[in-house]
Formats: sequence, structure tokens, C-alpha cells
Amino acid sequence: MGAFWRQRTLAGFMMGVAAFTLPASADGLAETEIDTLVTSALKEFDTPGMSVAIVEDGKVTFMKGYGSRDLEAKKPVTPKTLFRLASTTKAFTAAALAILVDEGKIGWDDKVTDHLPAFRMKDPWVTDAFTVRDLLTHHSGLWNGAGDMLLWPEPSSFTAAEIVASLATFEPLTSFRSSYAYNNVLYIAAGELVAAVSGVPYADFVEGRILKPLGIACYWGPVPAKALKDAAVGYDMVDGKLVPHVRNGIDRNPTASVAAGGGVCNAEGMAKWMIAQLDGTHAPFSEKQRDEMWASQALLPLSDRMQEIDGTAFRSYGLGWRLADVNGVKTVSHTGTLGGWQAYVMLVPSKNLGIALFNNGSHEYARQSVIQGLLKSYLAPGEERDWVAWYAAEEAKEEAEAKTKQWPEPEVLPLTRPIEIYAGTYVDDVMGDVTITLQGEQLEIVFARMPALRGTLIPIRDGLFRTEWTDPTAAGRMYVAFPSDALGQVVALTLDNAAGAPNQADDYASRYFRRRSD
Repeated sequence: MGAFWRQRTLAGFMMGVAAFTLPASADGLAETEIDTLVTSALKEFDTPGMSVAIVEDGKVTFMKGYGSRDLEAKKPVTPKTLFRLASTTKAFTAAALAILVDEGKIGWDDKVTDHLPAFRMKDPWVTDAFTVRDLLTHHSGLWNGAGDMLLWPEPSSFTAAEIVASLATFEPLTSFRSSYAYNNVLYIAAGELVAAVSGVPYADFVEGRILKPLGIACYWGPVPAKALKDAAVGYDMVDGKLVPHVRNGIDRNPTASVAAGGGVCNAEGMAKWMIAQLDGTHAPFSEKQRDEMWASQALLPLSDRMQEIDGTAFRSYGLGWRLADVNGVKTVSHTGTLGGWQAYVMLVPSKNLGIALFNNGSHEYARQSVIQGLLKSYLAPGEERDWVAWYAAEEAKEEAEAKTKQWPEPEVLPLTRPIEIYAGTYVDDVMGDVTITLQGEQLEIVFARMPALRGTLIPIRDGLFRTEWTDPTAAGRMYVAFPSDALGQVVALTLDNAAGAPNQADDYASRYFRRRSD
């Protein structure tokens, strides 16, 4: 059976149907047009491979793999090729909770502490008010990505319980429920809640209550060795070359971040997931809960670009899904972004249409140009635009603007104090130990709980250094400062993300590593 399926008879693909014929769609692009769109995007945006699935009216009308899942082995992408789903996993976590709501074991507006007593935020009032719904809606009052430092770069030695416990240490940036700020850790808390209420580990619950009933051969726990034979390799662009993103690869070991972004799936599986979502009657959760997940919960920023190209007038977050109008039609979607991986799941309920795509590169415009080209062929079929060229032009504009907005580098001054005074072990209550050692004439930094965070410290002046990571894909450049007491003794280590604006709230800037005296 070929990789491309259209107007063909399939055997036993969807939910017990023995065989059916896929009719040609009145809307949408022809096979050759999709081929041109995808291959052009892969080339323009340095992406090795992509898998695409389209479902319409409960049937698969397109499914095809493009490019390479493994450049070194020269293996092609197929509809069975496994990709990391990144944050498109979040809809499955919301669905797991929806099943428990249907069963009367929880309510969306139950207090989290009623089911997960150890859950804590910094403010006791917020802890008491925090509901199951709040875990999924990104309006906690924390900054964007709060807690991600414990998840990435992989591998992380932090457990899900430790990651959730870190929430109690973060000072809020805004008041509770007042603004949107994306958060992964709260989805991990949602996974822990699923486990606590069901008595089944989160990954087992998703596989047993969602994937298996729908016949989806995808994985939230360990990936079987046989399935790994058709797993893609994720890639990053480093110094002008595509290199494997080994740390974020698909292997047999599930991650603590699975409820936020650790699912592993393929085009075949996601086609079944989209059909179940759109149909509603064959899903493992009720249509009532499906509609609750698709209802607006928190307002999202609306960019000039969205208004320009899609005529978007509203954008919001539901429960594990983003909601927006595109050309006057409601869409339900989510993206997934992880080093080496990109994903997009787009549902158009009024047209009973679903589009899913996955690629093994790190350039978001590969997925964005393809999803736009496919979506517009249904919602604005008369619109003629080369989306790959359009996004390439946007990228050029962004690069030019970025050069004008770079924050100035600190002035480099000669060190007047011995460099060895900074060597030692520093400890933070959440991140654990950071060790600074003198190797020859250079300082090395190692995070004990995040093994990928290791590298050298380049001096800027007394008490201030910048990082140069051994693995350039592990993290962006950071500034490392060493505060001293009144006697000039180094007492601590602090971090600042050089990629952000000065004093911008972020994970690393929120931590304070005390120097160990022993």
C-alpha cells in the first residue's frame, strides 16, 4: 500500500469498519499541489521530513509521508513513522480528565487540592482557589514557561512530583486568572491528578482509556523496540548544518513531562484521533465534555499578522486546545514545539475537517506554511498565495528586525580577582546543585540534575561570566553572576537568560544558588 491514500479502498483502518472507499473532496488541494507545497516547505525551511493526514466527514482523504525520517540511514517518512507530538499531547491530557468528569470522579471546577492534596502555589489563597479547569487554561499568574527549567533540556532527573512541587516556590508575575501565560508544569500536575484519581499512572491511563479503544498505535509510556524501527530522528540547524537532536530523540524511556508534551504518535494514529474528536459519538468521552474542551476559557493575544492573513477577530484557549476564527470559521487547534520536532493539529468542526502534520525539524515556518496552504484551500479556496514564499519573506523581515533589537553585550573588563575564588558548589532549593570547577585556566559549570547543562564560563568582569555550553542545542547563552558579601567572599550564584530583555521574568532569573560552606 502506498504512502498516499486518496480514492482508494482501505481495509480495517477506522474503528472496526471492514473496508470503505474514500471519495475525492470537493475542496482542498490535489495530490500534486500538496506534494509541491510540502516539498517546497521542507527545502525552504531546512526540514528533513514531514507526515500529513487529512480527514473529512469521518474518513481519511489524504495521508502521506515526505522526505527523510533519518538522514544518515536515508530512510523515508511514512504514515506509520513516529514523531514526538510535543504540546499537541495536551489535548490528550484534557481528554483524560474529561473521562473522569464523565464518570463523576471529578468536576472541572473541583479544587485541585481535593484530589491532589500536595498541590501548592506560592499564595495560599491561590492554592485554595485553584480548580481542575485552571490546570489547563494558562492563567495561573506565573510567567510564560514557568518551571520549564526542570523539564528541558532533556534528559531531566526531576520526577513529575518534584516538578509539580516547584510551583510553590515561584513568585507570581500577575494576579490569578488575570492574564494568559503558557505553562507546561500545570499540565504535569493534571497528569498527576489523573493518576491520583484513577489509581492508574497517567501514561497507562491514556494508553488504556484513549489510545487502545480508538485503535491508535501510539505511545505515552515506553515505545516498543519494534515500533522504534519506524521512528523519526529530530534535527536542529547548528552552524549551517542539520544535526540530530539526540537528547530529544524517541527512545524507550518516557519523560516526566509526558502529560505536557511527551506523546509519540504518527499520521495514522492522529487521523483516528481527529475523527473521534470531530464525530464525538465514538470518542472515549462524551460530546458534552468535548464541547467543554472546545469552549473558550482564557483570552489569547491577537497579532496583526493573524488579523491580516486570516481575518481573525477572536482567539482563546480552551482545555488543551486553542480556538480562533479563520476566514470567519471557528477552528480548534494546537501546535507542538520541541527541539528537533514540530507538530500541528487543526480541526474545523463546521466542515468536519481535520488536518495533522508532524516534522522532524526545528523551524516553525515549515509547519506553518503547510498548514496555511492546506487550511486555506478549504476556507478560502479562491485565495491565491504561495505560503512558503510568504513565510520566507516574513522570516527575512524578522531577522532584520532582530538585529535592531539586540540588547547590548556587557563591557568586557580584565579580571582583578583570582578566578579560582568562584569554584565551588552552589545549591538552589528547586534546581539542586550547580558545581563550578577550575579546569586549567577556565571555569566549568555543571548542573547536577540537568546533565545537558554543562559547559565553560567565559569571563566578562569580576563576578560576571557568560556560558558556552558543550552542547549548543542544550540552552541559550546565560549570564552567571557571583554576588559577594561585605568581606568580598563569594556567597552565591545567580543566572540571567541573555536571550531575553533585561530583568525579564524567566525561570533561571528566579533562582538563587547559595554557596555551600562544607
